Amino acid sequence: FVGVLDMFGFEDSKPSQLEQLCINLCSETMQHFFNTHTLKTSIETCREEGIHCDVIVDYNDNAHCIDLISSLRTGLLKMLDVECSVRGCPETYVQKVKVQ
Repeated sequence: FVGVLDMFGFEDSKPSQLEQLCINLCSETMQHFFNTHTLKTSIETCREEGIHCDVIVDYNDNAHCIDLISSLRTGLLKMLDVECSVRGCPETYVQKVKVQ
């Protein structure tokens, strides 16, 4: 059995709104979970069981993009949440993002 999950996410570079960013983040998070737990884990399991496995899985790992946006400490969404809670403005948010 071979399962392939191909979801549309960060590869669309057109300017979009917050809703599209959240949709892309969700898609990329699911894609990352699938890649990690299906592809990498299967190869590691084969190697642990002594099964010869010379498979090279080449894919774009967007973990750094996911962390940039959704990290609970320094992610863009966390920073936006903090800025909204103090009734900030877009300009101060952008300034804080540039500093971070």
